[in-house]
Amino acid sequence: NLTIPNIIASDHEVTQTEWEQYMTYDPANTNVVAESGADKDVYPVYYIDWYALMVYCNLRTLGDSTFGSTREERLSHCVYSLNGSQDPELWLNSFISGSRIYKSDDDKFYYKCHIGEATTSGNAYNTALDPTTTSGYQFDLTADGWRIPTAVEWEYLARGGTLIPEVQTIYSGSDSLDEVNSSNAP
Repeated sequence: NLTIPNIIASDHEVTQTEWEQYMTYDPANTNVVAESGADKDVYPVYYIDWYALMVYCNLRTLGDSTFGSTREERLSHCVYSLNGSQDPELWLNSFISGSRIYKSDDDKFYYKCHIGEATTSGNAYNTALDPTTTSGYQFDLTADGWRIPTAVEWEYLARGGTLIPEVQTIYSGSDSLDEVNSSNAP
């Protein structure tokens, strides 16, 4: 038996505009951002690792007033945690998956890939949040904050949000290939 919880899912991938409400790209990799504002509204964000995604989801939860009127209330709805902390502010400068999260001058978070970078003098980072020395990251599927769907949830959503084969869509979101084919995208 498979039980799918009540979930609310976006009807599109996270766009670059949505991403940039909370995050920014590594300034050295700005070529991954669409040039115009209109393009950013429809182009999905890419070159994002798991760590950056965790930060984004928790920041988006913290920025969503439907989860409470105070930051503390919203923090309790965050899905992802790193060594017991759901607050991305406490994850700054920590290594995970070869990346590091920083905070920019405009208070946005960005990640920078440092695979193989030395971690000795001149490259200090928060070892208390280093998953090689502690427990690393966790997620709580009972929390109702922003997160990516699990593989089972994604398949369920892609089949039209039903487990009944007769009413599932052939393609994700439609029975018409012309409606979902990427060559017909705006």
